[in-house]
Amino acid sequence: MADTASSSQDNDEQTRNDATYAKYVDAVVKDLEADPVPPLSRPPGLEHPPGEDAPPTGAFSGMLRAMRDQQSSLREHEHIKKQLSRSYVSDVRDLTRKHGGKTWVAPNVLIREDAARYFPEVTGVSIDTRGRVNTRHMCAGKVSLVTIMGTSLSEEHVSSFTHDAVETHKSNPHFRFVQINLQENKMKYYVLSLFVARLRDKIDPALQPYYIISAQNFEYLRDPMLMQNKFVGYVFLLDPQQRIRWAGSAFATPAERDSLRRCAGVLLDRAAEDARKKTPKKTRRV
Repeated sequence: MADTASSSQDNDEQTRNDATYAKYVDAVVKDLEADPVPPLSRPPGLEHPPGEDAPPTGAFSGMLRAMRDQQSSLREHEHIKKQLSRSYVSDVRDLTRKHGGKTWVAPNVLIREDAARYFPEVTGVSIDTRGRVNTRHMCAGKVSLVTIMGTSLSEEHVSSFTHDAVETHKSNPHFRFVQINLQENKMKYYVLSLFVARLRDKIDPALQPYYIISAQNFEYLRDPMLMQNKFVGYVFLLDPQQRIRWAGSAFATPAERDSLRRCAGVLLDRAAEDARKKTPKKTRRV
C-alpha cells in the first residue's frame, strides 16, 4: 500500500517536471522566433580530413613544433586570451539568458561542398562492445548525423533536432547516426563508464554500436567547430567524405528541424546515385 502511494507520488512529480521542462522549451523556441539569433557565421570544422589533424604525441614535440612555427605560437597566444576571457560561469550564464545558450542558427540549405570543412577524428568507447572506436572509421563513406553532448540538457538539445531525421532516414543503408557523449573531465568519464549498462537500456540496440563515450580534450576544437558552450548540445551532418555540410546547436526551432531532415535527404539521394554509378553493369549474354 505504502509502495503504491510512493510510486504514485514519484509519477506525479515526474509529470510535473516534464510539464515544467516542456514550458521551458516552448519559451526558448518562442524567444528564438520573436528575437532571432544570428545565422551560422562560417562553416564549422577543420581544414584537413580526419587523421591528418592529429596533435603531437608528446608535450616536447608540441613545444618544438611551436618554436619552429611562428604562426602556431600566435594562434596559441590568441587561444589563451580567449580562454582567459571565458569561464565556466559564463557558459552557465548563457544558458539562463534568452535563447537558452543558442548563439547561432542552423542554415536552411547545405553548406557548399567547396566551402565545407572536416569533422575531427573523435575516439572513445562504444557502449555496444566497450571496445575502442573512432569516428574516422565509423563515418567513412556514410552520410552521418553526429551529435555531441555532455549533460542531460545537451541530450535534450540534440534530441530536439534529430528525432524526425533519424525516424525518416534510419532504414537508408547510406545513413549513420553517431552519438558522442563527451566527458572531458576524467572523473565524470570514469563514473559514466561504470553505468554503461544503464545507458544501453536507454539506447536503441541498433544504435548502440555508434554511441561513443569519449574523454577527448576538445579545448582546441571548440573554436573551429563553433562549440562555444560546454553545456550546449551540437549536431553535425557529414557527407561521405566527412565534411560538415550542416550544423545546429541548442534547442531546435521547427524550421531547423525540418531543414536537417531535408538536407540529410539531399545528401542521401546523392550518395545513392554515386553508389549506382559505381555498380558495374551486367553484360547480357547473346
